[in-house]
Amino acid sequence: MKRTWTKLSILIGLALLLPLAGTAWAANCTPGVGLGCSCGDTVTASGTLTAALDPVVSTDPFVFCTTATGLTVDAGVTLDLGGETIRGDHSGTGVKINGDGATVTNGTIRGFNIGLSTAKDGGIISKIKAFRNKTDGIKVTGDGNLLLQNRAEENGIGGNGDGMSIAGDGNTLESNKASRNTGIGINVTGDGHTLDKNTAEENSKDGIKVAGGTTLSPNTLTSNKAFNNRDNGINVTGDGNTLNKNTANENFGSGIILGSGAESNTLEGNKADKNSVDGVLVSGKKNSLKKNSAKQNDGEGVFAKFQAVLADKNIDTGGNKGTDNGGVDDDGLAGEVDCEIDAVACLP
Repeated sequence: MKRTWTKLSILIGLALLLPLAGTAWAANCTPGVGLGCSCGDTVTASGTLTAALDPVVSTDPFVFCTTATGLTVDAGVTLDLGGETIRGDHSGTGVKINGDGATVTNGTIRGFNIGLSTAKDGGIISKIKAFRNKTDGIKVTGDGNLLLQNRAEENGIGGNGDGMSIAGDGNTLESNKASRNTGIGINVTGDGHTLDKNTAEENSKDGIKVAGGTTLSPNTLTSNKAFNNRDNGINVTGDGNTLNKNTANENFGSGIILGSGAESNTLEGNKADKNSVDGVLVSGKKNSLKKNSAKQNDGEGVFAKFQAVLADKNIDTGGNKGTDNGGVDDDGLAGEVDCEIDAVACLP
């Protein structure tokens, strides 16, 4: 008997195939070449995604990957998203770097559990927008990676997630922006990291948090900005770190805070105004403060905790200035001067 297809049978067949659109069988692919890259594929050769050739690209909010990983990137490969978007179903990882020296750049990753992740070394992540992922936007646990001009926005929609979560050692973060994440904007652990010209604003916890650093392998924070975060602007724990020319204004906690375990750090030329607690608060020992300024904070302006042991004292190297701050209980100063390093007033 000759087999015929009715309109109904064709529709049923298409309905059965539709779930496979986001769960294609994993294969090796080159972006923009041949059949292109689909959800679940491994990128084994460098290329640029296009909406015309790469099924992994989503131009429709109802088209998304349901695979454990959107794309996996091999060592030494450059994946250029071509300004396109990869969407997930709030599970899995959007882009996973699976080898050293890989590059992922220029596009949006949204709606996964984690936007982009790597445990590898020496890679580059640039101009990526990690948007509304369930937990972290960008997660790095490898060493010596460069993160440049990325944006991590509104991540943690599952309840808690950092914009950028950085571990390992010796990573460089430059000109990134983390905003409106439910966790910490930029959360860094480990030693030897460099943070330069990053911005963290309107995050539900600290704007920038750095836990780590040693006198032999310090972290360096230069010209970063933290505004309107629900906790502290910049929170540093660890030893030997340098904080230079950072700005932390209008945060709901303190502007810049060094915890009680933070020793031998250097703070120079930082500015912290209009925070709901203290401007610059140093609770540790053997830290050095120079030319920091704090205005109109509800608590102390520039304040370093008194250390009774001479070898543990914090050091005022001059030029620290507090103006019109509210905290006068600890230093006994009122009016325009509100600054104290080891119980010695810092004059304007």
